[in-house]
Amino acid sequence: MNVPQWPIATGREAELLRQVLADGRWGGFHPFVAQFEREFAAFQHCAHGITAFNGTVTLEMALEALGIGAGDEVIVPAISFISTATAVSRRGAVPVFADIEPYTFHIDPARAAAAITSRTRAIMAVHFGGAVADMDRLLSLGVPVLEDAAHAHGSEWRGKRAGSIGAAGSFSFQNSKVMTAGEGGIEQRGRKTGTFRAKIAKFRGRPRCGLLRAMSEHGEDPFDWVGATLDGKYQVDAVVGRGGFGVVYRAHHLGFNEKVAVKCLRIPQTLSGAARDEFEQNFLAEGRLLHQLSRATAGIVQALDVGAVVSPNKTWTPFIVLEWLDGQSLEANFAERRSTGVGGRSLRAAVELLDSAARALALAHEQGIAHRDIKPANLFLAEVGGRKTLKVLDFGIAKVVSESESFSKAFEETGASLQAFTARYGSPEQFSRRYGATGPWSDVFSLALVLIEAANAASARSASP
Repeated sequence: MNVPQWPIATGREAELLRQVLADGRWGGFHPFVAQFEREFAAFQHCAHGITAFNGTVTLEMALEALGIGAGDEVIVPAISFISTATAVSRRGAVPVFADIEPYTFHIDPARAAAAITSRTRAIMAVHFGGAVADMDRLLSLGVPVLEDAAHAHGSEWRGKRAGSIGAAGSFSFQNSKVMTAGEGGIEQRGRKTGTFRAKIAKFRGRPRCGLLRAMSEHGEDPFDWVGATLDGKYQVDAVVGRGGFGVVYRAHHLGFNEKVAVKCLRIPQTLSGAARDEFEQNFLAEGRLLHQLSRATAGIVQALDVGAVVSPNKTWTPFIVLEWLDGQSLEANFAERRSTGVGGRSLRAAVELLDSAARALALAHEQGIAHRDIKPANLFLAEVGGRKTLKVLDFGIAKVVSESESFSKAFEETGASLQAFTARYGSPEQFSRRYGATGPWSDVFSLALVLIEAANAASARSASP
């Protein structure tokens, strides 16, 4: 008897694996993972999917999503793989065994009904060998039903796919399954409720205790966005920059499967009510303005989206989505040249370096729009089509912050001082209104300081004017 080899792998699997290895985003953060979660959930008629190491973990995630814990009881079939019961016990709950039907190997609904007590929180239905348990009878018992669908990829019950019928479902991709990745699992539900609790279980609480933040490239994630999906569209991969009032994340647009940068503003939590609404409207207006400016010139980073949402750790988060740029900030470039002994550029080279930024600012100034925080960190040397182009970042952020009295007051209540520009590159009027109002001329002054630094490889002055 010839038994076909299983699993089956081809050159395509090898190529996709090579792409993941070369990309460097391991641990479930590669966009292939989000794509698979989305597509498999849709295939199973579910609203969402969250992958994990194996089907045992995803059973635990499903239990966590229902809030099942110490002292609770979950009715499980007496004949099943051990994970059906151990997932319950690992949550601190008690697995209560009910016998199976002799001809289907599914949990017997009558025996399950007899096992219900005041502490029963759920029934675990195991879909055995690709056949779905009697979900009509189980659901009629009035207790949430969790589907252990490790064997039931694509299986249906009265036109509904396994995993979408009960309160939650769990699938396995272990080596012996009809759909395999060697190992792995996915937790999914017909509704999105409970998604955050399931992710907390997946990461073993790390978004709250800080271990997940260690996966970020630049340290602390004050919003706990890493590993989560922002506004239902952006899978957040890592923190890539921090400073001022914002945190910058690398993310992926789930629809286009393309990298984007997401900047989230850190707002004092005392800013609330009408004051917060006013700030949000001004922020959205500046985001729309940046979108218009970035469409008019390649010298300004493209703004793709703007909004405000509540983060996984319940922090109100205004955000703006920007095109992803490969390259380095001018600040990093200056530091690199100093550390390697290359030094400054010729005056001509410095002028040519800043030309695209100067032209972008000129276009904005013609429309009466000023940046107000020009500095090397807000000028990005991007690699586009094999050429290096300088782009202006953070248009409008300083204006929203500096012109909002409610924001200023809320910020000062935290005990910190509010300064919406960088002192080393500030113009005189930004330090004191006795020199007049800020405006496009402030940008010209700041850009001149950057020009001097580009030529001399040293700051043009100390922090005060």
